[in-house]
Amino acid sequence: MKLLDVMQKNIKQLFFVTILLLGCHDVFSQEDDDRNQRNYEDLALKLVISRDTTHTNQYLTIYEKDQRIQSFKLNHEVDLYKFDVDFLGKQKFLVIRGRYHFYMLDISTKMLIGPFGPIPRGDIADAQSGMLVDMKLFENRHYLIIRALDYGIYCYNLKDIYNPFEIECYVSENFPYHHFFLDKNSSGLYNGIVSYTDNGWDIISTSFLFKEYRFEENDVDKSILKKDIKDQYLFLRHYPEKSNVSQPFVIDYREGKILNNTSDKKLIKELSNYE
Repeated sequence: MKLLDVMQKNIKQLFFVTILLLGCHDVFSQEDDDRNQRNYEDLALKLVISRDTTHTNQYLTIYEKDQRIQSFKLNHEVDLYKFDVDFLGKQKFLVIRGRYHFYMLDISTKMLIGPFGPIPRGDIADAQSGMLVDMKLFENRHYLIIRALDYGIYCYNLKDIYNPFEIECYVSENFPYHHFFLDKNSSGLYNGIVSYTDNGWDIISTSFLFKEYRFEENDVDKSILKKDIKDQYLFLRHYPEKSNVSQPFVIDYREGKILNNTSDKKLIKELSNYE
């Protein structure tokens, strides 16, 4: 009898634990729903991200004046997608962030673009490596800055939100906090952007090192002439304004700064002779 009593007691405990877990799941599902809605009252739009009954597939559903007008199936992710940064200027768009990928939604045309995912850098430590943990728009909305866990910071050019692309990055393996991005615009001029993070998940700051500078390029393919030196310095040749004579221009991407042609003259000369 004692054994039977113990078994009945354990069955009852298992039953109550199961009910409790099911109740928690319902609460968590409701919290997910609360976190994954975005209302644009001025546009009479409501956006909702949800899972199907199998909890496998995810969907973005768009409602206009409370009428469902469109639904998109999203790329598979373990975590529920989230609405992130948006821009509500002349062109209106929203970034939808998953664990490893993101989408762009053109709010005006109701078109979904993507998914996109940063190219991995370095070693993959575990399943968290590459998680998109922070996003910020920079320079009004022309650039999207992304922090991916273990991989560092990424910068996407959003001039054309239907064709965003990842900008070339320079970061020191031994000091992976400052990230330097070199972006060429349609006029053949270059923007230099530096973004900083620490050991946490946040993008601390992003700023321009320079805007619309002209540099010496290869005559054949118009690629910039450069030397990446000692995992720290990017050596370029810059044309000062109204000059056709280039001069050395060195970015210390480990420290996130431009070397000074006067105070750093000796170092610049050493780097100019570096092969």
